[in-house]
Amino acid sequence: MVEINTHWKHEGEVLRFIRDSQNRSQEEVALTAKIDRSALSDIETGQKKPTTEQLIAPKKALKIEYLPIFENELSEFLDELFSFNRDIGEGKFEKAKATHEKLAVVKLVPRYKELNIYFSIFESRLLLCFGDFATVEENFKYLDEIFENFGDVQQYYYSYVKGNYFYKKKLDDDALVCYEKVHELMKRGLEKNINVYDNASACCRRNGYTSRSIAFLEEACSLISQGYACNYTVDIYNDLGVDYIDTKNFQRAGELLQKAHLLADEAYTVDPTDENKRRLGIVIFNIGYFFQKAKKSKRAIRFFDKALPYINKESDLYMKAIYHKARASKEMGDMKSCTELINEGKKISKGSEEYAILFDALSLLMYPKDEYVAHINGTVIPYLLKVNFIYAALDYAILVRDYYVSKKRHKSKVQKMSDVIYTIQSKIYEGSFIECGKKYFDF
Repeated sequence: MVEINTHWKHEGEVLRFIRDSQNRSQEEVALTAKIDRSALSDIETGQKKPTTEQLIAPKKALKIEYLPIFENELSEFLDELFSFNRDIGEGKFEKAKATHEKLAVVKLVPRYKELNIYFSIFESRLLLCFGDFATVEENFKYLDEIFENFGDVQQYYYSYVKGNYFYKKKLDDDALVCYEKVHELMKRGLEKNINVYDNASACCRRNGYTSRSIAFLEEACSLISQGYACNYTVDIYNDLGVDYIDTKNFQRAGELLQKAHLLADEAYTVDPTDENKRRLGIVIFNIGYFFQKAKKSKRAIRFFDKALPYINKESDLYMKAIYHKARASKEMGDMKSCTELINEGKKISKGSEEYAILFDALSLLMYPKDEYVAHINGTVIPYLLKVNFIYAALDYAILVRDYYVSKKRHKSKVQKMSDVIYTIQSKIYEGSFIECGKKYFDF
């Protein structure tokens, strides 16, 4: 258990500190508490050691009923802080908000250093759930000033919460530094947290670092296999399956997507909520993506069609499904269906610059010409890299290179596109906090 060092000479000193900070006299507080001023003075000066019952009235008068003073109260307060943190992790936000109001009294006493550290960390975790970044940043200023004195437990919780802050701000490199610190502390025996790996992999995927994403998600899968509770196992299997598709490890991808589909289908059958419907739609779509990347376009289209009824038509996933179905149709040589899907895609992607560009680029490649390919090479691919559509950029780079190869000319352009492809692939396989290449890929 965490050591609590308050540096008080006696219990009454706490009351005096609070009374002085409120600029109130002994007479005023004693009158409000309905006790003799001399009795309050004896408590404050340590002349009399009070009982818990004798402190009820003056604490109420000072509006600090929940402030711990006795040693056993300090330990109980710390336990309640950790219970508060668990409620946040379990999504019990109404209960957590009520507890937060009660525990906030500890901020009145800076000498309760350990308690204030944990309160500031856990409060920040709660406030991040509601987007109160300003208060969180104020807490971080206080915590950063004393971070070098933190023990492992404090470092663990603070690194996790700070990682979540950077994750929500999409400052992915900073988030990954924090999450890798948590990972190291977990290796030293601290509490296992699957959410750390899930968030870290999302940071990696947003930047195209697929090998790092795989490493994090494999750690999450390892914890799941050991029996650690996880409310989003479907998402873990699904995301890891997609990562393996993109690295062409189709066997592992198929195993994971099959597990994800069974779990998602069972969840939706038992509890047909919108969220479970969405999850099932994502998994079915990714099975279609699996077959598309495996060059089995007919089966891919079948699964894209199965996925569409489960997907909100206003979502990015719906545009993505239409786009990949169009790509699969082109690969089958079904130009009529491809054209119809591109036209539909152009209509529904008006609010999304990324997908509008993808559908335009695909229409140019229906019947490619040098000027169309030059536009994709000079405009589309750089844009896709800029917005971190890494795999779309890689896809079009390969298509452009293959076009130049088919023309049996433009040797310099073929070489340039080969360099672009190599650069993108290098980013995808960029280093990880464990040796992913050796552990998960056939290098």
